[in-house]
Amino acid sequence: MSLRELKIKTSSLKRVIKDEQYYLKDAADQEKHIEKLRADGADEYVIKKQIEVLDETRNMLPSCKDRIARAVQDLKALVDSNNPAFDGTEELASAKDALASITYDSKLASKTKSKRTSVGDLSRTSSGGYDQSPLFLLPSLATTSLLKGRLQPLVKLPECVDKDEWLASSIFEFFEYINLFYGAISNFCNPKDCPTMSAGSHDYTWSDAHRRHVKLPAPQYIDYVMTWIQNCLDDESVFPTKAGNAFPKDFDHTIRTICRQLVRVFAHIFYTHYDKLVHLNAERHFNSLFAHFYAFCREFDLLDKKDTAPLQELIALLETNNVF
Repeated sequence: MSLRELKIKTSSLKRVIKDEQYYLKDAADQEKHIEKLRADGADEYVIKKQIEVLDETRNMLPSCKDRIARAVQDLKALVDSNNPAFDGTEELASAKDALASITYDSKLASKTKSKRTSVGDLSRTSSGGYDQSPLFLLPSLATTSLLKGRLQPLVKLPECVDKDEWLASSIFEFFEYINLFYGAISNFCNPKDCPTMSAGSHDYTWSDAHRRHVKLPAPQYIDYVMTWIQNCLDDESVFPTKAGNAFPKDFDHTIRTICRQLVRVFAHIFYTHYDKLVHLNAERHFNSLFAHFYAFCREFDLLDKKDTAPLQELIALLETNNVF
C-alpha cells in the first residue's frame, strides 16, 4: 500500500460524492420548478413531462450510493490499516476529510425524499386520462417566442439585393441554426427511441441512389439530410460564392428541396423531442426559429401545404397571433 494508492482512492471517493451532490441538487431544483409550474397553473402535460425528467435524475442516485459505498469501503480499509508510511501526511488528512464528508448531504437527501413527486400526484382530466395533445401545441408554449410582431418585414427581399443571393444566405443561416438545435437533443434521437423518421402520424422515407423509398431511423435520416445540405452549400456550382459565378438554373428547385427536408427535421423535433427543449428552456428560441423559417418559405412560396401538414395546427396558432 502506497501514498499514491491512498491518493487515488481519496480522489475516487470525492468524485462520486460530487456526482451524487450534483444529482441531489438537480433533483431539488427540479422539484422547485414543478412546484412553480403548479402554482402558475401550468398545463398538466407540461408538469407530467417535467416529473418524468425528475424521475430520470432520481434514477441516477442509487448507482451513486453504491459507488460511494464501495469507495468508502476501499478508502476506510487504507486509513484503518495504520500504515506508518501514511502518518502525518497530507494524503491521510485528505482521506479522513473525504470520509467525514459523506454525511454532508443527509439533510438535503432527507428533504428530497420527503418531497418526492410522482406522476400519480397529478390531477387528471375529466376523461380520466392526461391530455395527450403534442406538447408544442399547448397555448402556453406554442405562442412563446423571442420575437414580437409580424415577421414578413424580416424575410422580404431587401432592395438592391439579388433574389438568389438572398435565398442562399438565408438558407445557410437556417441550416446552421437548426443544426445547433438538433445537436442539443441528438443524444435522445437514437434508433431505439426513433426507429423511423416521423412527425406524429406522418412517416418520411429517404430516396436512395436507385430512387427507391427507404425507411430509416430518424438519426440516420437526419444525418443524410444534413450531410446532403452541407455538400450543397460547399459546392461552388450550386451555391456560388465567387464574384462572376452565376447561380444554376435549377437553384430554385434545390432551395425548395432543402426547405422540404428542413421542415421535416423541424416537425420531428417538435413531435418527438420538444420536451427536451422545454427542459433546456430553449422552447422560445426554437419556436422563433421555426416561425422565422416558415415566414421565409411562405414569402417565397418554397413549401407546399403537404410539406407542412404535420405542423398545420401550430401554423394556424401563429397566424391567429398575427406572426406572419
